[in-house]
Amino acid sequence: MRITKGLCVVICMIVCVNSFAQKPKPSGGISVAGNAGIPIGTNNEAFEPTIGLDLKWLASVSKSVQIGGTIGYSRIKGKGSLGEVNPFNVAFTTRWYPIELISRLSGMESNGSPMYLEASLGHSFGNNLDDKLLNNGAIKIGYLFNSGLDIAVSPWTMYATRFNSVDYTVKFAQLSIGYKF
Repeated sequence: MRITKGLCVVICMIVCVNSFAQKPKPSGGISVAGNAGIPIGTNNEAFEPTIGLDLKWLASVSKSVQIGGTIGYSRIKGKGSLGEVNPFNVAFTTRWYPIELISRLSGMESNGSPMYLEASLGHSFGNNLDDKLLNNGAIKIGYLFNSGLDIAVSPWTMYATRFNSVDYTVKFAQLSIGYKF
């Protein structure tokens, strides 16, 4: 009985969220997002969680692909004597709407899908002359709600950096919550 009630609640929640989230067609535009992440990988014990803010502009290339740019600011703090770097990030961004793309390639009509995959690659500039950030990149899986709310999870966000003359590759798993105008 509990399983049936729980299953009914989950199905009702999925239907409600899906009806709220329907978006007629993916479109470009400007969005702003806050990010929070935890360090992962080989250097995870040397760094604290990160926070940041991004401003993104995307232009539609087709009904399922967008390209654009992202500028942002992050706080990356090392533990102990590593110090802190607050980089300004600039990145080239590409966003794909896979369900829309698959339906178009198969010849089926689609009303648009709010789920997307996104990749970005760019350069970061640190606040200290000795501690320069070199490259940054991210892969995201997101969902764009009809209201403009944009929620994404990045299982892999990378910064290649130099702290105290030692090279580090810092990876974070991030949650991004934003709003598309």
